[in-house]
Amino acid sequence: APGSTLALGSTTFTWTAGSSGTTGYYLWVGTSPGTYNLANLGEFTGTSATVNLPTTGATIYVRLWTQFNGSSLQYHDYTYTLATATPGAITSPAPNSTLPTGSVATFTWTAGSSGTTGYYLWIGTSLGTCNLANLGEFSGTGATVSLPTSGATIYVRLWTVFNGTNFQYNDYTYTLAAPTPGAIASPSPGSTLAAGPTTFTWSAGGSGTTGYYLWIGTSPGTYNLANLGEFSGTSTTVTLPTGGAPIYVRLWTVFNGSSLVYKDYTYTEATAAPGGITGSALGSTLIGESTASEWPSGSSGTSGYHLMAGTSPGIYNPASLGSQLESD
Repeated sequence: APGSTLALGSTTFTWTAGSSGTTGYYLWVGTSPGTYNLANLGEFTGTSATVNLPTTGATIYVRLWTQFNGSSLQYHDYTYTLATATPGAITSPAPNSTLPTGSVATFTWTAGSSGTTGYYLWIGTSLGTCNLANLGEFSGTGATVSLPTSGATIYVRLWTVFNGTNFQYNDYTYTLAAPTPGAIASPSPGSTLAAGPTTFTWSAGGSGTTGYYLWIGTSPGTYNLANLGEFSGTSTTVTLPTGGAPIYVRLWTVFNGSSLVYKDYTYTEATAAPGGITGSALGSTLIGESTASEWPSGSSGTSGYHLMAGTSPGIYNPASLGSQLESD
């Protein structure tokens, strides 16, 4: 009916036949009077035509041309209101929420109104982009996608397709889940390490964790003392200097095989205490051809001793005695 609001879906226009001498018809559909930017149809010999039109709720203008004797043309003008389509709307996860922990998110949405033929889902790092995911066409109302776990803001656009050609969308914003990296539990962060090999153990990272690396260096973020991994487990053993200096440990957690997050820790190296001679008074005159020297045991981690004696500092021309595990 002229002046009416069109129904969703394809629209069929029908008209009465022209008077004697009519040889055909043309149908123009546009967004302003006398235009045909939406449709330019014909020549028809019959009295109907079907066209797919937008579903924006806007006013459109229809001109029906009647041709007489193959050359003369007359027209009637009509106005209509386009149908207002209701696109699908995401219901889960709740818009503006932080996505659940883990790398996989499932989006579900309500069905679009009559005439809906499918959906597309775009996910990007800025509005209207799809650099993280470009999914569809879907006939159903849900989709599952793997996403980073960086804690950043992402933008989701749900496209609804009407009649296979017309598109409308709704935009949404979410915050990506923040990853939970592993955390060193032993040795206690900030402590002084014990002499000997050190075993570092850590808690498992959150969902999506695929491995770990351990860096140890003499300044923050370096690995000049150790660069270890990739580990699938939560511990490793390393031999470190015993100079009593600060050391810096960085535990990297790998998510989904590519994204990395770290935690930093500081420790103090063990201080090794060497054995010291006590059996013969320092600086005294030795008596006899055979002299016994005694010393207390070195600190934990000591595995032996070597005694050098000489006629000037650092040489051993009179005597060089091999490793002795006993202090006497």
